[in-house]
Amino acid sequence: GGILSSVWFLSGSGSSTQPPIATKSEPVVTCVAQNPPPQGDYESSDFLPRLAPFKINTAAGFNYLVKLESTQNVFTSMSFFIYGGVPFETEVPLGVYVLKYAAGTTWCGRKDLFGKDTFAKKGSTLLVFDQEASGYGGQEITLIAQRSGNFHTEYIKPSEF
Repeated sequence: GGILSSVWFLSGSGSSTQPPIATKSEPVVTCVAQNPPPQGDYESSDFLPRLAPFKINTAAGFNYLVKLESTQNVFTSMSFFIYGGVPFETEVPLGVYVLKYAAGTTWCGRKDLFGKDTFAKKGSTLLVFDQEASGYGGQEITLIAQRSGNFHTEYIKPSEF
């Protein structure tokens, strides 16, 4: 089996989950652009002690809203706003999480995310943050498409974010 690497630099590239793109020639305004929030914590409904290291690397050109959703409680999550190309490190509570992210160039707020150009993906691998003999086991994720990458993702609808 070959390694599937998603090329997500092209917005809406043939994904069946994306609505058809309007063929009108005039620009479609789908949201009001806002100043992006500061990099770091964006929203959290997980108030357990944050002990395990978590690092995210991204490519320049897009901004990201990254969400860790607990597998133990779907209502428990943390999200972080990350500027593309700027490494981000934090600590998260121990547990098992699904990573989701939305990305784009123009921030339109929590409801519209990055407007019509938003693309969203979900990690196929669960992220485990646990206590080990030497300390706390964390994760480092690189959200840059790589041919030999080992963190596979699948497209989701922005509404599933």
